[in-house]
Amino acid sequence: MPNCHLCKTDSPKLAKSHILPRSFYGPTLKSPSGPATIISLQAGFRPIRSPIGEYDQNLLCPACETKLADLDDYAYRSFYAPNSVHFVEVAGERLAEVCLDVNVAKIRAFFC
Repeated sequence: MPNCHLCKTDSPKLAKSHILPRSFYGPTLKSPSGPATIISLQAGFRPIRSPIGEYDQNLLCPACETKLADLDDYAYRSFYAPNSVHFVEVAGERLAEVCLDVNVAKIRAFFC
């Protein structure tokens, strides 16, 4: 029986765990360059389109995947919500984006 890598319990079926949440790939679907592509330096690997990113079916049980969904949602709202980003411009060139009103502890947990 598969073992969840977070809670270490046996689970009859593990969830499809995305490395980055599916919601983060939404903007790439309408990108002029097309959807995201997975590439590798491995010999013989051919690039493949991946509109919803890379996922692993051997990481987390459904319960742990659900627990992480709250952090995924918070990160998405922090980075993509209207009026949540301030642009730093110098001489008309965007040099940085500053996310406003962000809970740093939650963002750190999301990236971990």
